[in-house]
Amino acid sequence: MSKDYYAILGIEKTATESEIKLAFRNKAKQLHPDINKEIASKTSFQELNEAYSVLSDPESRRKYDEGELESSEISFTWEEVEQILKQREEQRRRNQKYSDEFGYPGETQYPPTNYEANSRVAMMINLFILLFAFSFVLDFFVFKDNGSEPILSKNTIIIRMKKGPMQSWHELKTASVTFYISYEKPSPNIGDMVETKRSMFYGNHKYRVNNSGNFQRADDLPMVTYIMALISLLISYFGYSKFSNAEQKFNSAIIAGFLCLAMLVMLLYPR
Repeated sequence: MSKDYYAILGIEKTATESEIKLAFRNKAKQLHPDINKEIASKTSFQELNEAYSVLSDPESRRKYDEGELESSEISFTWEEVEQILKQREEQRRRNQKYSDEFGYPGETQYPPTNYEANSRVAMMINLFILLFAFSFVLDFFVFKDNGSEPILSKNTIIIRMKKGPMQSWHELKTASVTFYISYEKPSPNIGDMVETKRSMFYGNHKYRVNNSGNFQRADDLPMVTYIMALISLLISYFGYSKFSNAEQKFNSAIIAGFLCLAMLVMLLYPR
């Protein structure tokens, strides 16, 4: 290779990408045709662009270091250099426009989220989540009677999650109700009379055997679902209230929305 691009840029062969960029900028300020009117600077500036074009690209730099880069791949005509200068000037103007409008450079940067414009939508989402989460709170506390019936069947369900712990339940059925009790808990047997209650919305149950003792909560719906519902309720209430600003309303809707999505998954989760 006849040209030493490292020498042209004034850097070592171990120079990093940031060092290459810095060296190019410093040299370009000295050799730019608009600043340096000498004829020799035109050639030097052309070589500087060639050097930067090769060394700033990892693949072409590797080929250059290994002597595999053909001259035709890197030789620039002055017209090509002028085109490069024109493109860089256009890029500089775009960056300046973004800097003036948004306070930071770079056309790949995005303007900050307009929380005020999305405030009304965020409030409506928070209201929907608030009502959805509140339905779980009601479901936890409000039950209706199903009456007393004998247990007709009792089955054990075992689920082994991939790379997870084994989970198991007793599935108990009466003539009108099916409910689930964790395998570790005591459960009624076939023929036992059970009095059951069903929750308002999502089909969770309470039961007691032979009308004795207090009602026990079945394991139809994981308790963590109700915990997430309570958290979603508090977050969405804050997001809907007058105490939160536009950005907080937006963030509340996002966080509570993810929790509600997890709750929906648990509603569909096989028991």
